[in-house]
Amino acid sequence: MQLALPVLAMSVVAAFATAQTPDGSDQRAPAEDPRILLEYASFDPTVAVPMVPQSLKAGVDVNLHIVQFRSTPTDADREAIRRAGGVIKGYLPHDCHIVHMQGGGMELYAVESVRWVGPYEPAYRLEPALLKELASGAVPTRRYNMVMVDKRNDKNALAAKIAAMGGEIVDRHEGGLLFTAALNQQQLLRAARLDEVLWIDRWTPTELDMDNARIQGGANYIETAAGYTGAGIRGHVYEGVEANHPDFNTPMTQVGPATCSGASSHGHCTAGIVFGNGTSAPQARGLAPDAVGFFTTYISSTNTTCAQSPARNTILGNAVNTNNVMFTTASWGNTRTFFYTSISADADDIVFDHRIPWTQSQSNAGN
Repeated sequence: MQLALPVLAMSVVAAFATAQTPDGSDQRAPAEDPRILLEYASFDPTVAVPMVPQSLKAGVDVNLHIVQFRSTPTDADREAIRRAGGVIKGYLPHDCHIVHMQGGGMELYAVESVRWVGPYEPAYRLEPALLKELASGAVPTRRYNMVMVDKRNDKNALAAKIAAMGGEIVDRHEGGLLFTAALNQQQLLRAARLDEVLWIDRWTPTELDMDNARIQGGANYIETAAGYTGAGIRGHVYEGVEANHPDFNTPMTQVGPATCSGASSHGHCTAGIVFGNGTSAPQARGLAPDAVGFFTTYISSTNTTCAQSPARNTILGNAVNTNNVMFTTASWGNTRTFFYTSISADADDIVFDHRIPWTQSQSNAGN
């Protein structure tokens, strides 16, 4: 399920899909692909909609709807949705918005450009592995990541609803797209029906990655050919380091909360890959030893004892807006996967909000 980047892609498509006729009126190209593309299923809703389990079927308590347009939605289309009483919450391919509206949303058919309106089923919001577990009736109590519909306005409402159903709030990810809670099977089913929840998948612990990046990345060559050493660059490493270590030409500056901070051997390695000057070991010289470094201890946003610290979005926003950081890098992540997950969506959301280049390790598994 894509979140942040497709919003940008949608605006680009709209720019090319809209043309003007000689009389000045808009002439919009019809949608080439009429399908709605979800993790759950791809379907043309005017032909057939997918079957969903009764326990994960929308009822009067579900106020999120998929609204598909006849072609790429325009600002005029979105304004018509608002006039009809709908609140636009996001985008789905192809040519769809997720709209919040009470009472079933049938009033939205009055908008001329609307092709189809249907519920954003609770079944659509769960990763496939969870659907299989629910079908077998064997869902353990565990932590889940929830991708929020509105990260800026729904945190308190979602927290209150999770607490009211008896779930354990693990991390609110303040300022970020995610919300982590421990839920049993019945609580999971209820959470999938909440208007604040766009997607749910299993939480996984963080893992560490690193390798010999200077040789792999060609830094030796570009320094020899062009004298590049990183001078004038300001970068950020999302790990704990010893800020005054002699392998850094400039002492590194901490960004974000000092709680749960501290140097780590892995953090020194990954920071050294970027900023190391080779004092301790010439073969460990980094890609940009003359760059100015900033760091955040990653457990400040992943460790349960620091659960209420700012989300990655907030921390990187401070790095960009306060410290003028030009890029960030992380050599850790959650359990390996080939799929687009809640963590993927959170990363896209950060890049979209702050326009920051972000390099992310893909593990040392070799696959």
